[in-house]
Amino acid sequence: MVLADLSIKRPVMMTMVIFTFVVIGLFSLSRLGIDLFPEIDFPYVSVVTIYPGAGPEEIETLLNEPLEEAINSVSGVKTIYSTAQEGVSAVIVELQLGQDVDIGAIDIKDKIDAIKYTLPDDIEDPLVQKFDMGAEAIIKLSITGNLPLEDLYLVVDQQIKPELQKIPGLANVDVIGEKEREIQVDLSSRLMAAYGIDAMQVVGTLMMENLDIPAGRITRGRSEYTLRVEGEFETVNDIRSINLQTESGPIRLDAIAEVKDDFAEIREVARFNGVASIGLNLVKRSDANTVQLADDIHAAVDRLERMVPEGIKIEIANDQSDFIRDSVSDVSGNLLRSEEHTSELQSH
Repeated sequence: MVLADLSIKRPVMMTMVIFTFVVIGLFSLSRLGIDLFPEIDFPYVSVVTIYPGAGPEEIETLLNEPLEEAINSVSGVKTIYSTAQEGVSAVIVELQLGQDVDIGAIDIKDKIDAIKYTLPDDIEDPLVQKFDMGAEAIIKLSITGNLPLEDLYLVVDQQIKPELQKIPGLANVDVIGEKEREIQVDLSSRLMAAYGIDAMQVVGTLMMENLDIPAGRITRGRSEYTLRVEGEFETVNDIRSINLQTESGPIRLDAIAEVKDDFAEIREVARFNGVASIGLNLVKRSDANTVQLADDIHAAVDRLERMVPEGIKIEIANDQSDFIRDSVSDVSGNLLRSEEHTSELQSH
């Protein structure tokens, strides 16, 4: 009753109050973030480790068991699941409800770092990530052109990818279908047996010869200079000419192997409208606004099209923000139609 009486006695004041709330609402609506899902933290952390060439039994014994033992000592861990596949170890950690997932992931990473020296030397660094529904590819780009695939990849790697990584809110740019340069050393088993050399000796020699190492310092008066021995390979011929020790004396690597400047094996192929291309998956941060980030990406693509060499096309193959925009538009349209229907009923 007080509100009704005040509205009758002070109509101008109440009109201004309502108008103030309308203005605040419209201002807030224009700044409201739009996304497909709310920000949710699931109590799961994954630990993925790549061990090239190892079988499931070695993965289980050398990686899964020590990782599980280390992770089990972290506070707040509820359950640990692990799988061992050819060359890949995957450990899934379920935390107690209410546990801070970010803190849990940091604690797990610290425990793994503490036992890393006990793990095999030739594994890749374990990748610790929390399960995040929001961290997904919101836009997929396709890059095509009149260049060979290896030259097109260089344009993507040196020009397109660095520019996209500068966009605020973008967590990662995943490249699909790349054709990277690779120096291949094809060993001859027959010649290796003849010289009494095994593959591990070749690998060890290559590692030792391809090093830049500190060599002390020189002091002259009040000045001090640091010395380094530059030993990294600069050309393919440097690799061919390294010496391997045998019982009959040193031999060059190219005496038992063919060293080629080639390309890495292509394990993924990207095609767009039937044309070979290079794909880019643009992954957003979990706290980034999808629609705003998509607008920034579109603007960056427009700039990049003017920067890349003529004949290269950057096309958007998939854009998740379109679905979000359409959904919001449908909701707004339904609200307006509902208000019109209510007004008609009141008029009758």
